[in-house]
Formats: sequence, C-alpha cells, structure tokens
Amino acid sequence: MGREIRGGLVSVSEVKEMVLESGTLVSVREIAGLSETSIQSARSMTARWKKSEKIFALKVGRKNYFPLYALDPQSNCKPLPSIHQIIKILSVKMGPWQMAFWFICASRFLQGKTPSVLVSSDPDLVIASAKFEIDGWLHG
Repeated sequence: MGREIRGGLVSVSEVKEMVLESGTLVSVREIAGLSETSIQSARSMTARWKKSEKIFALKVGRKNYFPLYALDPQSNCKPLPSIHQIIKILSVKMGPWQMAFWFICASRFLQGKTPSVLVSSDPDLVIASAKFEIDGWLHG
C-alpha cells in the first residue's frame, strides 16, 4: 500500500522525493524500449501526449519522466484513456508533481489503495476519486 498523507502538510521537496523514490516513473528512453520504437519516435510521441494532456511529465534536470502506471502495456504503451480525464480534473488545482503525488498516495476513498494501482483495473473509481479530491462532498 502507498503512504496516506492527506491529513498533514508535506513540503514540495518531500513530495518530489517521495515521487522519485516511488519507482513509478520512466524516461523517454524507457518508453522507447517498452513500445519498441526509436528514441526520437518516443520523444515525438510523448511530446504529443503531453500537449494533448493524455499524460503529464515531470521535469528532473533536463529530462522528462512519465508515470509508468499511465501507460497501457496492451496498447504498445500508449496512455490509458482515463488518464486524460483524470488530468483534466486534477489540473484545476494541481501541477504535475502534485498529480504524481496524488497517484502514489493511499486513499480512504479507494479503501487504502493508491490511484496508481487501480487506474488500469478500475478507471471509473479513480476518476471518481479525482473528482472527490478536487470537489469533496459535492460529488459524494
């Protein structure tokens, strides 16, 4: 299970550290390997995905990293369709690092599981959880 930290304050540096240590991020080079394409193709592909909000990226130094849980291994590692909806919901109040943190934190709404674990198997529940995260009881 992931960490449940919703109740307390966490610094930006702690968020980044926890996301980086989570083991959920992949580079463009790794996406190229997973999708069996060239690095240049993977770079173009991820740029298009980012621009159309099908995925979010985290800049670390000069490199972009992408959430592995957002990629569907059954469709040659294209982003899961639900990720676009979740980004639209969360981006109202969160940037990429906060979204990545949200995905790796356990949630009572998800019965102690993390959105990253459930997004491929129960995307509707994760979408509902994202709405609840932003609007609270209004979607309850």
